[in-house]
Amino acid sequence: MGIHIFKVRHIKLLGYLASLVSIILWILLVWEDPYFEGMNKADPTTSFVMFVLPACLFSIGLFQSRILVMLISFIWSIPYGIFMSYGDGVYSTYRIVCLVYFICIILLRVKKFKYW
Repeated sequence: MGIHIFKVRHIKLLGYLASLVSIILWILLVWEDPYFEGMNKADPTTSFVMFVLPACLFSIGLFQSRILVMLISFIWSIPYGIFMSYGDGVYSTYRIVCLVYFICIILLRVKKFKYW
């Protein structure tokens, strides 16, 4: 039994949901941030690169069933995930997104997905 009870479609769904949550967090950060008024004056490009692009890359990796692409996305999201985890409120949720990325990678690797 053990770890093999998870089906690939459930693992992929979890990964897609984590990517969606990452994009939603970016939208909240850019347009609805109640904690940091400075985002209204700042260019959202940096946060776009750190939230949305890794989420899109992770989704592409899931769609193509390529662990290496998902691993690159996970490594890319770690620094901002650590930074956001020290914050208050909803943005500390990003550490859960990073953790779900990692769990998906491990579970899909157990299911013998290719690296490339």
